[in-house]
Amino acid sequence: MAEPDTEATDISLRAAEVAADITETDRPQEQRRLLRAFNKAVGLSARAAGRGTRAVRRRAGLGTGWLLGQVVAMAPRLRVRDQAALQAHFPGMSADDIADALIEAAARAAAAAGGAAGAAAALPVLQLREKGYRGALYGTLGATFGDFRKLTGSRGDGIFVPLSPAVGADSFPDSYPAKKAALEFIAKYEGKFGPDSRNVFAGSGYDAVILIAHAVPEALKAGNPGTPEFREGLRSGIENLKAVMGSRGEYNMGPNDHTGLDQSSLLLGRLDQGKWVLVP
Repeated sequence: MAEPDTEATDISLRAAEVAADITETDRPQEQRRLLRAFNKAVGLSARAAGRGTRAVRRRAGLGTGWLLGQVVAMAPRLRVRDQAALQAHFPGMSADDIADALIEAAARAAAAAGGAAGAAAALPVLQLREKGYRGALYGTLGATFGDFRKLTGSRGDGIFVPLSPAVGADSFPDSYPAKKAALEFIAKYEGKFGPDSRNVFAGSGYDAVILIAHAVPEALKAGNPGTPEFREGLRSGIENLKAVMGSRGEYNMGPNDHTGLDQSSLLLGRLDQGKWVLVP
């Protein structure tokens, strides 16, 4: 059954307000009170959507669309503090001291997520680890390339990311359709540029060549290279490609789908002893 659309309601506003308050207090008793209020707000939201709190916990554990919809509804209602608001909240403190206070507050969280890439993604991880944070870390695909691993060292271990086979195919099961193609890409690329040089950008370029190579024979039937007929034949040929294996997954193109990859092209991975691996 499809998930119903999430509407912006007073319930999501209340949940967002409580979530913001939790991050702004350092008193355990107040945090517990706010957490109870937050759970109540989420429970009300679930019942408003025709679900009980038990169903909410089950769906939250699965990470399905309903919880994502709630986050999307809450996000624009979360209080974003500008410099003036931060100075009012931390009177008499310098900008550096305020930054330290915010990092220390974040270190008490159960989980933290970052949206930066490469070296930029390393900074918040290093700061949180320095402050004693031991909770879960979540990054984007961007953390899997650049100098993230080099800069974080063992302190980056455990971070969860969307993992592409172009990066972590070694740890993918043999049943994964594009594993062989991804391993071939990794072998060729690292054979030229060195160990651990693999990345999704190079994989995307590699796959583009594969897709064009598959489409060119049909394009040549339509016309000579450089002619409008050839270009139209190439476009049509690419749009009709099915089950083409590349470094980033199985491509099934279409007139309205010029990406050709589904969710199986990004699976949950983590950094384990300096290696990006698939989470079983």
